Amino acid sequence: MSSLRVSRAWSRRGRAVAATLVAAGALASTTLVAPEPAHAGTYKMNNCRVPGAETGHRGPWTYELNANFNPSNLVDVDTCASPGGFFGLYLPGGPMSANSMANINLFPAPDVAITDIKAWFYADARGFGSPGSTIVWADGVQHYNWSLMDARGGFISSHLPHASFQFSTQCGNDAGQSCTVYAYPIRVYGVQTTLSESLPPAAAITGGALTTPGPKQGVAAIAVRGTDATSGVKKLEVLLDDTVVGTIDYARDWALPLPDQKAGTCAHDHWNACPKTQTHEFAVDTTNLPDGVYALRVRATDAAGNADTALSQQSVTIDNVPDTVPPPAPTPSTAAPVAGPSGPGGPAGPGGSGGVVGAAGAGGGAGAAGASAAGTVLTLNGVNGGPGATVTAAFTTRRSTIRSAYGKKVLVTGELAGPNGRAITGARVAVLQQDKMLGARLVPAGQVVTDAMGRFRLVTTATRSRTIRFGYRAYL
Repeated sequence: MSSLRVSRAWSRRGRAVAATLVAAGALASTTLVAPEPAHAGTYKMNNCRVPGAETGHRGPWTYELNANFNPSNLVDVDTCASPGGFFGLYLPGGPMSANSMANINLFPAPDVAITDIKAWFYADARGFGSPGSTIVWADGVQHYNWSLMDARGGFISSHLPHASFQFSTQCGNDAGQSCTVYAYPIRVYGVQTTLSESLPPAAAITGGALTTPGPKQGVAAIAVRGTDATSGVKKLEVLLDDTVVGTIDYARDWALPLPDQKAGTCAHDHWNACPKTQTHEFAVDTTNLPDGVYALRVRATDAAGNADTALSQQSVTIDNVPDTVPPPAPTPSTAAPVAGPSGPGGPAGPGGSGGVVGAAGAGGGAGAAGASAAGTVLTLNGVNGGPGATVTAAFTTRRSTIRSAYGKKVLVTGELAGPNGRAITGARVAVLQQDKMLGARLVPAGQVVTDAMGRFRLVTTATRSRTIRFGYRAYL
């Protein structure tokens, strides 16, 4: 990392400011990323019409209509897609056979465990003949039992881990009598199952200009794929170093029907709460990061919160800020020699004896050309320039110190103004720097020139710790 500090110092003919750039390390490139530790994350599966999370789908619940020795005569029913719908068992006519049974089963997929289950239902096995009953089983153990002349409606919840769950309607065998039960011995309106899985997804980069060699400016594309065979892929991200520069989250908005949401939105109605494969092309705006070299990573997160990160073999070089090119500055001028004035005329000659006075003598020759009072004229450094000028400088953070990763480009901006506050334009501002090392000296490092607003800019690269100073002289 690097840090830059701006301080002020006075010069003999103007003012100066200094900036310190402290580099404390270098960016190491790698080609291998250790997998993120897996954890037993949880997610929800909502079947039929769970309050606040209606899917209209019974999901992986299956029917076993003749689960005992004799046919039950029950049929399956599923109206979950309709308002107020349910799934369950129906007796269209005639009794259940003695010693018969029909089940509605939930058996988890591989690598997925049930940690909690809540059900909204109505059970009624009342009737005539042999006793009828509706039983809820968990892992083959009776959880609830509603028997002859007993009806139950409402809500049940089990907060224990389970490998399976089952609703069962049974007819006993009282002297071989059949059971004339209620037409709908079991109606399940909604089931919310909390599931757990710890297998990470897989993230991959599949293309895009951001992955190609060469510096990048503006917006560049990258294509990403995530796969997960258990809970499904919920989120894809693109990172430059540790900064997320692109993300898409397929979380479901339960206030909207699934068809009204973006493609790939997690349905949460099956073991795979989200699609097993998600692909997306991101448009990454490189102007949101400082210029420099970055490690490119993509990350996929599944519905249970497990994540996987893939590192590109090709680093990304961002180069949006143009290098500083000083505009032309004024040059010193010298005074041209000036000729001296002509000499005065000579006096008149004496008159002859009794004669006419003689004519005046001829004038003297012109004097030698005189030297200028000053050989070289001192030129003001910039329009409105002069002593008492003030130099200010700062980073884009408006601070005098900045920390930056090694190799990043850093922009410094400044202003030059006269004592009256007017901008000094077209002036040369000296740039000097001093490494943060024992015995290092302040040495010239070029110059910048102020523009029509009296402003200047310098782009430098964070390669080591140093002070950068800007100095102004009133005269060139």
